[in-house]
Amino acid sequence: RDGPLRRQFHHILEHMRDQKMGFDECLWKIGDEPSGTADVFAYDGKVALEMEPRARILYNPGPRGSLNTFEALDPYVAVWEPHLKHLRFPRRAALITAKPYMWYDVYSTNEWTTRLPRTIYEQIRSVPARPGNCIGTKFYTVRATERFPWDTAHQLIAFHEGLFMYPTPHGPVPSRGWEAVRDA
Repeated sequence: RDGPLRRQFHHILEHMRDQKMGFDECLWKIGDEPSGTADVFAYDGKVALEMEPRARILYNPGPRGSLNTFEALDPYVAVWEPHLKHLRFPRRAALITAKPYMWYDVYSTNEWTTRLPRTIYEQIRSVPARPGNCIGTKFYTVRATERFPWDTAHQLIAFHEGLFMYPTPHGPVPSRGWEAVRDA
């Protein structure tokens, strides 16, 4: 496991060098939605920091994460990106808010239909009121289908408005969701 992992991190470092990116401009997201004891994710963070102590590691514990997950990853994380539910648990929240963080939530299809613009607006506007060093918020998926948004059958799916921009041959066309981001 060490060989491929180190090669991957080496590739990231080369890319950063080629793009003249500083470590303050880049977060290394390791894996996706760690849960449980998160041993593999913690090991990867340890290896990354051994290779490059200036690397800024981002972890995004998902809904199935636990206090054990946060405790295992905390020594290596520079920026948290937890699911919103973790902020409801005091011991997890203490670990999260002690470092810079941005949170995310996942919405059901019903919420994406009529409430999408309002939900996006409220989520973005809530950032300044969050405890600790909240640096932003993220949206998990704002489009739950892989179908092309201009497909006529797709137009019947109400949550297609979850897409921020619709691709067209003439450039992007903004959606209600994008306008909500702009207004926030």
